[in-house]
Amino acid sequence: MENHPDDLLRGAKYISRGIGLFLRKTALWREAAMPLLVSAAVYLPLMCVCLYLRARTIAYLKEECGKLLHIKIEFLNNLVTSIVFGEIVSMTLGFAVFVFFSVTLLSWRFSGERFCDLVPERDGTPYAMPKRPKGGSFRTVSALFWLVYFFNTLVLVLLLFVLMAWLPILGQLIALSAAGYRFGVMILATIGCGRGLHIWEIQRLARKNIAAVAGLGLGAYFVQLFPFAGLILLPGAISGAALFFRDYRFDAPKSN
Repeated sequence: MENHPDDLLRGAKYISRGIGLFLRKTALWREAAMPLLVSAAVYLPLMCVCLYLRARTIAYLKEECGKLLHIKIEFLNNLVTSIVFGEIVSMTLGFAVFVFFSVTLLSWRFSGERFCDLVPERDGTPYAMPKRPKGGSFRTVSALFWLVYFFNTLVLVLLLFVLMAWLPILGQLIALSAAGYRFGVMILATIGCGRGLHIWEIQRLARKNIAAVAGLGLGAYFVQLFPFAGLILLPGAISGAALFFRDYRFDAPKSN
């Protein structure tokens, strides 16, 4: 597929397209059941911990604002608390979503292969190429390199927090674009694992469509911003990535 000036938006639209396809096709629901259960087993406890910490943080900030700033009026106390809490959230939300997103993707790598194969069929056009044969060590090697990419991205996200703090607006745009591209590669690598592709092959193909891959990753990121709903909509995001994978011919790389 040729590059276009609006590729960022085109990539993001695959997420909404995938969600629509998933909601329409009941056959996909059955295949999504197992990876969703695995995802929920990891996602829900982490989300409950985050909500608990959020409540404790708000209570602590309200108490400190009252003591240190001597704010006795409840409205002003709540206002200051909200501002301080908003700053904390802006620095940690991206990191938390990244962790949730990565952990839930792991469950799809190992239990969602059939789902990813079924999505293009239900959309009307199967993958262009058959699966590449996978050797006995493929999944182990693939998982190790995926984890290396994950930890590199983790370091990058932490560095981007610094950039966002020191360079408002522009820093946020740079951070979102960079993180979106890395997220896009990770979700496409989840599809590629079932097709017999390693993540370095996905990276090589992604570099030819940087804006579109970044749009796909940003779309998946924003879906994950909604607590609990992000988990339910994750099969739709995976569906969108599978359609992207097919349309951008990630399933037909040159053999090494």
